[in-house]
Amino acid sequence: LPHGSALYLSCDEAEEREEWIETLNIVIAYLRLLTHPELAMVINGYDPMNEDDEDVFKQGDEVAQNCQAYGPGLFGAEAGQQGQFVLEMHDIDGQAVERGGMPVTCTIANDDLMYYVTVLDNQNGTYSGFYTIASPGKYKLYLRLNDEHDVFGSPYDIEILPSKTVAAMCTVTGEALAALVPGVQSQFIIEARDSFGNLKTRGGDQFEVSVMGPAQLLSVEDNSDGTYVC
Repeated sequence: LPHGSALYLSCDEAEEREEWIETLNIVIAYLRLLTHPELAMVINGYDPMNEDDEDVFKQGDEVAQNCQAYGPGLFGAEAGQQGQFVLEMHDIDGQAVERGGMPVTCTIANDDLMYYVTVLDNQNGTYSGFYTIASPGKYKLYLRLNDEHDVFGSPYDIEILPSKTVAAMCTVTGEALAALVPGVQSQFIIEARDSFGNLKTRGGDQFEVSVMGPAQLLSVEDNSDGTYVC
């Protein structure tokens, strides 16, 4: 909230949560225009403050489909690392719009999580979005005009990958950690994890393993899935 505190809301069902998010996004967009009337803008007759009119709503769809978004954030990012993208506004004729004022909203969601992404109006017809997510997985990024009209390409399929491996967060499992039978090969498994404790999904880490006492390390095999068999 503006004064620095946080308001937490919860819902019983995901569908209800999405309805809340959509409503809040619309209210935020309207309040931004009401408190900053200089930002209000109409493109080819499309007035985002007058969506109740059927013709205006159709114009909103046309404007949204002419928008162009680009940037690495439309494909994903690493956990804890910033993903970013830029949206360029175009009118119904496909001409670039060179001033701001359009309410652009963005959400990122999967079956378990939903994030509201702040979109910065650059006041030159472009809008910049930034997000940071700590939970790896596949998500949908919804980029909308007035939280009603998906821009061209939206929703985008993005993937958040685990970040750099941190040794202190890695875990080890296996019977060889507790006891060995003389002359019998035993094994344990190293699980590579990032700073958030997320299990890595790719190999390539250079783990060094040494054994003290009357035993011999035979190999360290990279399973290419974030685990290593010793």
